[in-house]
Amino acid sequence: MLKTKNIALILGVLIMSLTVSYFAIAWQEPTAPPPGDQVPAPINIGDVGQRKHGDLRVEGFRTDSHTWLATEGGSVGIGTTTTDPGAKLEVAGQIKITGGIPEDGRVLTSDATGLATWEMLAGGNGYWTQSGSNLYPNNINWRVGIGTTEPNNLFQVKDLISFVNTREGWYTANTALGYEALRNPTFNNNTHEGVENTAVGYHALRNVTTGSYNTALGTSALRGNRSGIRNIAIGESALINNRSGKNNIAIGSIALHDNQTGGENVAIGTLSLVHNTGDMNTGLGHQTLRINTTGESNTAVGANSMYHANGNYNTALGAWTYRVGHPSNPAIGSYNTLIGYMADLTDVSFSNATVIGARTTLSRNNAVRIGDNNVTWIGGNAPWTNTSDRRAKENIQDSDLGLDFIKNLRPVSFVLKNDEEKLARYGFIAQEVEELLENKITEIVTTDNTSEQFKYTTYTSLIAPLVKAVQEQQEEINELKAEIQRIKDGISK
Repeated sequence: MLKTKNIALILGVLIMSLTVSYFAIAWQEPTAPPPGDQVPAPINIGDVGQRKHGDLRVEGFRTDSHTWLATEGGSVGIGTTTTDPGAKLEVAGQIKITGGIPEDGRVLTSDATGLATWEMLAGGNGYWTQSGSNLYPNNINWRVGIGTTEPNNLFQVKDLISFVNTREGWYTANTALGYEALRNPTFNNNTHEGVENTAVGYHALRNVTTGSYNTALGTSALRGNRSGIRNIAIGESALINNRSGKNNIAIGSIALHDNQTGGENVAIGTLSLVHNTGDMNTGLGHQTLRINTTGESNTAVGANSMYHANGNYNTALGAWTYRVGHPSNPAIGSYNTLIGYMADLTDVSFSNATVIGARTTLSRNNAVRIGDNNVTWIGGNAPWTNTSDRRAKENIQDSDLGLDFIKNLRPVSFVLKNDEEKLARYGFIAQEVEELLENKITEIVTTDNTSEQFKYTTYTSLIAPLVKAVQEQQEEINELKAEIQRIKDGISK
């Protein structure tokens, strides 16, 4: 019988033999020596983890489910032809991942631990459908937001783009580009009854409800519009306070700023018609009709034209034309027409006045002034025609100016100081004629109400006194002729 000590020795030898046999079978001869000062061969391939510094290239490597290969601080290349992979893991060719449910159109997503699986777009909840090159949400009522978790319309890019919903199934064709453009915060679901509105800019058409066919371009353009239709606002705060006004056009910063209900107005220019509330006004130029509030049917063309006007049916053409007045005392006249740079009236209440000419000023109602005091010639092919119909006159009397008045006039020749041609002219001195009239108020001599108080003579008004003088003189001639005839008849007897 073997002793226990001998049995143990035999078993140890047997175990050692089996171990050596295993490694002998599993071990593969290296094809090249290790680089540098690395540990020499053998490098084994088996189920025992091994560590060796440097690069490792494995070709024709076969493993089972219990075998793994790891590298610390280096890179692994699969199917690559270089010994230096370009990333921690470089695969030359396709990768097949079967985790999850791989189907056409799905995307590879990962959980919190980094485990990747195939899922549908948007978390796999069925939000999107891809058909060819088209991608669309599965429910037409869903909203899409970029940069926001609470899109206020069908599609919104935060602070930039918003395409507005339809209301009750109606096609609205509204378009918005800009933060809260076409967004009424008090309207349910941010939908609108208004149709075919276009809003571009921060808060453009922000409060629209039933208003339609409006165009707003600029920060806060038409911001307050509710029900107004067919308005066009281009410029920062243009028509910002419009509520129900319609058919207005405002082009320029703050143009038609205060307008709420006025309609058919056109304001082109910064601050044009800024305080307007009336209808059918047209301002073309910087600050035209600036303080007009209730005035209607006015037309102003030229920078600062009709700046202080608040009347009706006036027309001004030229920079600073019809500038009489003050914000606290605006011009309230009506039916005035002024043409020319700084053409003006001298009183805020004048009406039905016409002024033509640069720097020309008129100082009365129902009058026409052509040219300022520098004008030395006015002409035409036809004579001036005056109204003389009996129906236009009242208090008709025989002229009380006749021979006595005419024979006391002093005809003079003179040259106008501003006449470059220095032509000799003939006429009268207005002050002298005025003295002969003995304070009689007539149109023969008039005085304007400017600081210069220029006097004017209406020469055509001297025609009647001249005719009267000739008649009176003819009567004297007739009497003298009769007296002479009597004397002749007495002598002949």
